[in-house]
Amino acid sequence: MRAFQAFCRKQLRYVDELDACWLEWPEPPIDEPRYVVEQTRDRAARLGLVDVVERAPHDAGLDAARVYLAAALAACKQSGRNDLLTVTEVAGRLKVNRDKILGWINYGRLKAKNTAKGALGRPRWRIKPDDLEDFLAGRAGRV
Repeated sequence: MRAFQAFCRKQLRYVDELDACWLEWPEPPIDEPRYVVEQTRDRAARLGLVDVVERAPHDAGLDAARVYLAAALAACKQSGRNDLLTVTEVAGRLKVNRDKILGWINYGRLKAKNTAKGALGRPRWRIKPDDLEDFLAGRAGRV
């Protein structure tokens, strides 16, 4: 969640910069605040922050984007959850096959913890939400 909080803070600074130079531009970029909100909503959806996803405004101006980002930061701080995710949950959030997640774990790309042996002696992998966010932030440029 730390990476998501840092992302929200960065987006808030960007919105403040947009607000500062909004009147100086001959034609202000109308799509910029909406794009910031979409990026934040997508990351929140991958992390399973349902409250943040549902609060996303449809018509996002600078003020609406600023309010949404502040609410996303507050929701992230309040959640403070560190429950471990299963491989199936991560695969569902990322909309990829479970085997792909296991491959990323085996190659060391995605940090995971082996909590116990399963019924057939297979490892039971669990992923911290912070590790998933770090993986997504590092992988964003390679998608």
